[in-house]
Amino acid sequence: MSYTVNHDIEDENGTATEQLPAAQDDTQLLTLLTMSWPLADHEAPQWDQVPTEQEMEEAIAEGKKTLLLKEAFEEKVPTLPIDSPSYRHQLVTRTSPKAREMAKSGFIMEAATKHLLRNRLVLF
Repeated sequence: MSYTVNHDIEDENGTATEQLPAAQDDTQLLTLLTMSWPLADHEAPQWDQVPTEQEMEEAIAEGKKTLLLKEAFEEKVPTLPIDSPSYRHQLVTRTSPKAREMAKSGFIMEAATKHLLRNRLVLF
């Protein structure tokens, strides 16, 4: 499925123009153009202590709690109108149940790692 939206850009007088107005501030663009690509990745942090079994269980429990809060919040978000382009996009790009479970596991692990970093472990 594919569709496009064609329209003319109108200026302040209502006259159709062919191009978008030029940006006034080019400093951000120039900064990006002068950078070397690809950008260097951050090094992986080194843990100074290995977390105990209890700390790991606590962190994973915190991650599961964070996921439940996120899901409760998402249940209250209004749904998209069925005939909207955004709704159709979500239908086309949805993933499998296995992929959704893997995403949830990743979310839990990220929240657990942040919990460990905040509460006990120090990076050096």
